[in-house]
Amino acid sequence: MSRPLHVAYDLRYASDHFTGIGTHAYHLLEALLLDSGSAHYSVLWQESLSAKRWPIDEIRKHPRITWCPIDSGPMAWGTARATGAWLRSHPVDVYFSPFWLMPTDPRTPVVLTLHDVLPLRGLGEMPWWKRVLFRVALERARHAEAILTSSEFSRREISECTKLAQERVHVVSLGIDSDPDATALRPTQVGSEPFALVVGGNRLHKNHAVLAQAWELMGGGAPLTLVWAGAMDGRFPTLGSLAPSAARVVQLGSVGTAELEWLYRNATLVVFPTRYEGFGLPLIEAAARGTPVLCSDIPVLREVGGDFAAFVSPTDARAWSESVQSLAGDSDLREQMREAGMRAAERLSYRTIGKRVLDHLQRVARVAP
Repeated sequence: MSRPLHVAYDLRYASDHFTGIGTHAYHLLEALLLDSGSAHYSVLWQESLSAKRWPIDEIRKHPRITWCPIDSGPMAWGTARATGAWLRSHPVDVYFSPFWLMPTDPRTPVVLTLHDVLPLRGLGEMPWWKRVLFRVALERARHAEAILTSSEFSRREISECTKLAQERVHVVSLGIDSDPDATALRPTQVGSEPFALVVGGNRLHKNHAVLAQAWELMGGGAPLTLVWAGAMDGRFPTLGSLAPSAARVVQLGSVGTAELEWLYRNATLVVFPTRYEGFGLPLIEAAARGTPVLCSDIPVLREVGGDFAAFVSPTDARAWSESVQSLAGDSDLREQMREAGMRAAERLSYRTIGKRVLDHLQRVARVAP
């Protein structure tokens, strides 16, 4: 008779500092708890963390969760040592992290998540010493029994940029569960005019500059207001500063869950000009809500959105301008894209993704389901 799997789940990466990773971390745990099996989860959390997006107080009461406060943040200097010490003193079958930081001497099987290797691609965002630390961390990650990544593109990137054993790297895509009854709240800065939405911070690889150029090219004839929702990093120019003469640009900064829900549901288009991603979560978040997507023609977005998105070169501002105007004026094409996107999103429900992750955890822990 098999016994229940006991997983140490590191939920610290669902804190507000981590946007896409945090979304994945929280919804994946939700999905694992919906599984009809009897797996038990010791959930690691630092009580001082901020997690305004998720009902943390509710999930900690789940009957298959043991809440485990740990006095170390998700990215502190001593995190790897503190996590390893916790694992050595708490018997579990496997440690799972939605992040790439390997615990020190865990003495239990480890499954990590590495969504991308952006710091190793030298896109000019990260100082050299942080890139060195990232590479050192990935050297230590070679001791993990399995590493999950979110696309075949990222699996190839990991192979090219690291020494991680490829037989230990497995593709499990990110998931999406759009709730039609979710609360949606219009941001006060957004009026009634039709708009295109760009979601994500203003880091350089997000490539907001090409959108700024496209909207300046359209000038007063832009058919859509450009609305930006995402964290503003003071190291990099904001969309507004990149497009000082564009008449129709609204920058919101970080928004709440209800506001983001409203923006996705009500945008005419979601525009995603990124130059590098491990998956491209806004692509599928928009698709799940029936919103057409215009995005960069890069391999990972072709992989994720090839069935439903429209593509344009990430370096061609005039092509972005022309594509925005064309899609804004073609309701029939937008409807076709809407239907295709919703079909694609159905295949990526977190219930399905959760089962795939659980399979890897059971395999690594060698506990029969």
